[in-house]
Amino acid sequence: MLRDAEQTYHDQLRRRRRRLWWGSALGAVAIVLATAWCLGGERALQVLAGEVDLFGQPRYRADQPPNLEAVDLERVHAELFPEWVIQASRPPGRSDRAEQALDALRTEVEPDDNLTALVDEMALLVGEDPAEHAHRLLYLCWAWSEYLDDQGRPWRLVGAVRVGSDTSYFYTKSYQVLSDGLARVGGVDHRVRLVTRADHTNVVEAYLGAVEERTEGALVVVDRVVDLAVDEVWPLMSPAAEGELDPVPRAFAEPVRAEVSAALSAPDVEVLRETAEDRARLVATVEAIRARRDCGSRFVIPFMPWEGIEPEDEGSWFGYADRSEGSSCPMLTREEATVVVEVSRRLREAEGLEDALEALVAQVSRAVAIHELRHVADGDHTPCPGCPDGAHPAVVPELSAYAASFAAPGIGVTALFQGCLADRTTGGSHALALELILARLLDDGCQGGPPPDLYERASALEEQLFARSEPTTLPADYPAALPLRSLGRE
Repeated sequence: MLRDAEQTYHDQLRRRRRRLWWGSALGAVAIVLATAWCLGGERALQVLAGEVDLFGQPRYRADQPPNLEAVDLERVHAELFPEWVIQASRPPGRSDRAEQALDALRTEVEPDDNLTALVDEMALLVGEDPAEHAHRLLYLCWAWSEYLDDQGRPWRLVGAVRVGSDTSYFYTKSYQVLSDGLARVGGVDHRVRLVTRADHTNVVEAYLGAVEERTEGALVVVDRVVDLAVDEVWPLMSPAAEGELDPVPRAFAEPVRAEVSAALSAPDVEVLRETAEDRARLVATVEAIRARRDCGSRFVIPFMPWEGIEPEDEGSWFGYADRSEGSSCPMLTREEATVVVEVSRRLREAEGLEDALEALVAQVSRAVAIHELRHVADGDHTPCPGCPDGAHPAVVPELSAYAASFAAPGIGVTALFQGCLADRTTGGSHALALELILARLLDDGCQGGPPPDLYERASALEEQLFARSEPTTLPADYPAALPLRSLGRE
């Protein structure tokens, strides 16, 4: 009887504990739901689904075990996903191609249930109305990237919806992550990733870098840095090339040359010096060709590779020149074709040039990384006690980022040169911030070149405006070289 009484007691105790646990759990759920519902019914559903937290920050919770080893992620991001979104944006009547592209994408991701679920939901929403489901489509792209990041896979997907007067369509940009590390800004670590485009679409990057708001990290878009390094910085590497340069690049040539030479190896500097004049001639020729679009020329050069044109394209360039002979607005002159062909031959044969340029791209990328990391460190609010009265809130963060990059020893001159090249006629936050900071840093404007004490002057200005001047230390394993070609340009 004693044993039965003891058993009954313990049974009752377990039941009370169970009721208490369930009561606490249900109470917690009720609090969560009540809080979420106050923020909006849709938020409550997202919280329950595990897609956002109570503060509205997105979350992704994989429902199934990953099986990414069986998925060719490079093919998915470089070929299959871009092809599907391109075909899905076509007018009705070409839906068979869109279905074929979607089937190919689904087949490749099928081994992984989580990617399959994301693709299936995207396809459903794109088939209905991308504009109506824009918010959800952007979340699904973010969830895709978050899932791959959690699994240590170096791929990202960024989505957007373009809305027209009578139609809307969904498109994406795919990226390969080349480097992922922690930088330190003022004693605090922040993530910085270097990415390159993986897709073959014609969507052009608008910026050299960005802040990944949801992960609070900095992104550097290497493709755009390649353009800056190859077309703007490389031509400055030889005094002999200065005759081909406009006034601002000519004023920056010697200081940028000195800064780059201090960072790169002697052999890399030498090959860049020997080839800089050829690249400057090639850039000037391409700009002259493009300028004739104003008179009606339809000859298009989307970009000029670092080594110029391929040998098999030489004949077509002379052919275009021959067909344009006598035109008041030629697609191409014989002299221009000759310059492009001859310079391309020399650049292709220059030993060690590709390695040297990859080192140059990595060096130039440091300026962009520091700019974006300052944005990350500043967060949503950038106190500026020394800013002029009435300074627009959108201008202050850009002012902070530019000041930090100009003050960075070993890269500030190159950062300032890039700032001087930027279009300041747009009136946007970047342009207004540059107008303000350049007026305070440069005695004679950009055409006067950088002051010899730039680092000290920019650091003092940063202290004056923001009551701080914090160094940025990039990761110890920050790349010493970055690729000149992305998957999307091969």
